[in-house]
Amino acid sequence: MKKASDILMYFGGLMILAAAIMKPMLIEFHYHPVAPWIMAIGVVLVIIYRIINPLKGSDKKRITRLQMQLFFSSLAYCFAVYLLYNNDSRWVVTLLIAAIIDLVVIFRLPSQQ
Repeated sequence: MKKASDILMYFGGLMILAAAIMKPMLIEFHYHPVAPWIMAIGVVLVIIYRIINPLKGSDKKRITRLQMQLFFSSLAYCFAVYLLYNNDSRWVVTLLIAAIIDLVVIFRLPSQQ
């Protein structure tokens, strides 16, 4: 099950990246932009991964804080999808904020031995 959930996270992240690249290219399907829908599916996959695989560690206070940061990152991803769907250019900033929060959490994760 661990491998399947990892593939879920990678595929979700790849879909978010693909949507971020497709939006400036104005790729459409029957005159409807597809980037917001691809990003929405990718964000849903990332959130499902985070629900299935919560962080684990010995320090409960630290893990709770990191989980809360991931929650705010997920909210930022959802808000970026909303802004992308409404064709607002601020979706780039919110996507960047979510990515920076994810990067901070990755560097602060407890080492697994």
